[in-house]
Amino acid sequence: MNERSETEARSGANPKPLHAYLAATGFSVLWIILQVALAVIFKFQQVDVHSGVIILICTGLFTLAVWKYLLRSDDSIGDSGIRFSIISLPHWIAGIIYGSAGIALALLILRIPGAVAIAGQESITNGEDALVFSWIGAIVIFTVYAGIEEVLFRGLIYPFLRKHAGLIGALVFSSVLFGLFHILNNEFSLIAFVSIMFAGAWMALLREFTGSIWLAWGAHFGWNFAMAATGIQVSGMETYITPRTWSMLLEGPEWLTGGAFGIEGGIAGLIATIVLFISAIGLLRERSSDATDQTHP
Repeated sequence: MNERSETEARSGANPKPLHAYLAATGFSVLWIILQVALAVIFKFQQVDVHSGVIILICTGLFTLAVWKYLLRSDDSIGDSGIRFSIISLPHWIAGIIYGSAGIALALLILRIPGAVAIAGQESITNGEDALVFSWIGAIVIFTVYAGIEEVLFRGLIYPFLRKHAGLIGALVFSSVLFGLFHILNNEFSLIAFVSIMFAGAWMALLREFTGSIWLAWGAHFGWNFAMAATGIQVSGMETYITPRTWSMLLEGPEWLTGGAFGIEGGIAGLIATIVLFISAIGLLRERSSDATDQTHP
């Protein structure tokens, strides 16, 4: 054994948990700086298909460069859970239903005190800063952005931390980073942070459950698109999909409805994300129980 091998054997080839946490944090910060820089350089006034493609290409190249050469990660594309297989599309579709059900639950909670109403076409207005999409454009944009965030957080950061800090450390820390990732969004609040953190933990467990990001990606898209499709702000971003004949109106205190941040910024959205998180724990426990039954007939 040479001197280098002996050193690695003594110190361990893998970074310590603290080093892994710092590496994941630094990677996330660099990623956010890149998004801001792209917005300034290309003067994006609003997100559209053109800007989405530019952001996708730039962030893809940046991610590969930083992950492989700066962090010296030896994870393969298989470790990231991105690889497409025969069950990827069914997982993605199931995720869309799963995420949409979460928004439906939040709206049902708001319906109990009468904090949500359906507005007809004559009452639909979009703000001056609203992002206007066609239905096809909205599907493309929300698919791309959900995919980018899933590759970053559940495809790279979560498995990296899972390997070096264990399941609980990876689950908690990647979820905290995911919540902080939205800190620059309009009307960000403590409730929004906790809600998004639970959403991140939910999607991390879906990644743990399937071993890939496809179920989590579909759930992320379904959650966001369900809000946009019903006229609700998406994490502080006001969207307007046209043509449309109706829209949901959230009426009530901001602590309940989320106000200008959207449903994630209120107690109703927080309860929904906690329920989704608990349901994902249930999926993992059920799988564990099935595996135990098969091992011990």
